[in-house]
Amino acid sequence: MNRTKNNLMIIIVLGIIAASVSIGSISLMSFANVVTNDNRQVLEYACRQNAETINAQLSETETLVHTLSDYYTEEIENIGDLRDEQWLMEYTQQAQQVATSVIDNSNSLIAVYLRFNPAFTSPTAGFFLSRAKADQQVESLPPTDLSLYDKSNVAAAGWYYIPVEKGEAVWLQPYVNVNNGYYMISYVQPLYKDDQLIGVFGMDLDYDAILKKTASIHLYDSGYALLMDQNGSFHSALGHVPQISSDTIRKIINGEDNCVTSSFIEVQQLYITTSVRMQNGDYLILVVSEQELYKAGNQMIFTIILNTLAVCTVIIAILTGMINRMMNETRTDPLTRCRNRDAYLEKRNSMEKALQSGKSMHFAIVVMDINGLKGINDSQGHLSGDRLLINSCKLMKEAFPKETLYRIGGDEFVIILDRRTCKVVEKLVQDFRVNNDRVAQCYNMDCDHPLISIGYAVYDPSIHYSYSDTFKQADENMYSDKQCFYAKYGQYARRKDSKS
Repeated sequence: MNRTKNNLMIIIVLGIIAASVSIGSISLMSFANVVTNDNRQVLEYACRQNAETINAQLSETETLVHTLSDYYTEEIENIGDLRDEQWLMEYTQQAQQVATSVIDNSNSLIAVYLRFNPAFTSPTAGFFLSRAKADQQVESLPPTDLSLYDKSNVAAAGWYYIPVEKGEAVWLQPYVNVNNGYYMISYVQPLYKDDQLIGVFGMDLDYDAILKKTASIHLYDSGYALLMDQNGSFHSALGHVPQISSDTIRKIINGEDNCVTSSFIEVQQLYITTSVRMQNGDYLILVVSEQELYKAGNQMIFTIILNTLAVCTVIIAILTGMINRMMNETRTDPLTRCRNRDAYLEKRNSMEKALQSGKSMHFAIVVMDINGLKGINDSQGHLSGDRLLINSCKLMKEAFPKETLYRIGGDEFVIILDRRTCKVVEKLVQDFRVNNDRVAQCYNMDCDHPLISIGYAVYDPSIHYSYSDTFKQADENMYSDKQCFYAKYGQYARRKDSKS
């Protein structure tokens, strides 16, 4: 069994190593080719990864807007209800409570608003919830009076007219909200009922916070990140705007691919830029010097090698543990949880081979047999017989706590004691018999009181030519002990099994 296990482990380890070397070699050659010929792909990957972080926040906002918009629309059964001031007030209060709960449980939202179509309501109908500061409580601010602005006044009312004109949810360009003073971006969705405009619902994000998050992106030693809106204007919390040409800006905006790589020269240094169009239509741009990009590529190759080795080590460790558990389970008796016959035969065969090779060995064999198992099975059922087996194994393990217990038959068990003297073995067996006698003195047919016969033999090369000879003597001594037991305790005769 050990040889099978070892062979299986060798095959798996060699397979993993071969696969890792093959895949790693191909990956490293491919990556080295990228580093040599087009290191810009590294920058593109970094740009996509960082854009995903910002997009996650934008996607969360979109999901919230769509979800609440559907909810608010479904709550209006008849668009004519908007003309009912009492109904509109109650509806607005209910809608505001839901929005308050949303903004209270979000760290990124700074404002939420629901505004109704002035054709059905007053020009200030709706609500506007905002934080004065990011760490302060949400408060209700007076909604903008839509009658004071038309659609040409984008700064004051673009949040209403732009999504209404487009007829779909839109991200607005960054702007300063006149109500709370925040530099923000908004995602706004027009609400319709029976193809008639109800109003708009939107949420605002702190654009300064997004710029700071962008500024925290560190690329190599001197690389940095910034944002560019759809009009080609740069926004950066660092204050530095690179000297990117108008041709490069047009290439980014008009690029068919979502990710565009370009370059520019600044202070006689060539810089590589990679941009990714984000969820709201803006662009995340990463900038790094070409010289530093080559250096970073080599470092990433080294990192890939280390990660590959680490992954292989983890996989091998996991598989080794799984195989050990699987092999151990196949060598374990499911009822008593001691070693089964296969495990015993493996141990026996290995000892036989060692003896045949002339190796000097010192060991003793203890054979134990449960008295009356067949009688318990016949009179009380196999469940009681199973309990007798379990309780018997418990006693055996308590008597020989440091040894391996093997179940080699229905009611027969073996323990092999390595490097134990005759006196030690004799003392262990005698203690076991004393305990067995103490149990036997109380007449009881209950399977919770195991009665076990025991015999042992210490290997003596002068009289034993093999392991089997030693086992045979131990087995014979066990049956002699069984006969003595029944002779001494005749009241247990009706519990005897067929072997007794």
